[in-house]
Amino acid sequence: MTKIGCLFCMLVTVSCSTTRIFSNSSIPVVFEKVADHTQDISIEVERDFYLWGLIPSTHEIGVDKEFSEKGIDSVANFSIKERFEKTNFVWAIATFGFYMPKSYVLTGKTY
Repeated sequence: MTKIGCLFCMLVTVSCSTTRIFSNSSIPVVFEKVADHTQDISIEVERDFYLWGLIPSTHEIGVDKEFSEKGIDSVANFSIKERFEKTNFVWAIATFGFYMPKSYVLTGKTY
């Protein structure tokens, strides 16, 4: 019985999800520091995957679109991190992997 339980846990926690992060250059987004960009900014983005991460096969995060929706014109010192939240893990376990939310945090500096 423990082999079946281990196999079930592996099936629920392993996914085939892909997130494509891109910029189409509608606003300047750079990884380097810029002298006049001193105000910290942070945006949380959540994407939902279904059926162990199989649907959709790829989610896209348009970095400049996410920032411009918040009224930000320029971003320097950009970074992105995946946030591991307990609630996301609980959702994946409770739904047997049918629903798997993923959270990302986009950070940087603006003027």
